[in-house]
Amino acid sequence: MKEIAQKYMFYTLSQDGDRYLLEVVCGTVGIYELVIELSAQETAQFLENGIPWIEAMAIAIRNRPGDYFARRVRI
Repeated sequence: MKEIAQKYMFYTLSQDGDRYLLEVVCGTVGIYELVIELSAQETAQFLENGIPWIEAMAIAIRNRPGDYFARRVRI
């Protein structure tokens, strides 16, 4: 797995073959990490728009992690 981008205590974007995994630090009192695999559409958005798009995605996940629980992957 290759790390593409990282912001301490915010997110890590990794590439595993043709898969992109976004790990986001979530929580307030209890801190946890939520890892999702980017969909084909999200991957295309990232490749077109770069790191600013990933940061916006990480903010969306951090603000509403429950919306992404069904997409969790274990790494």
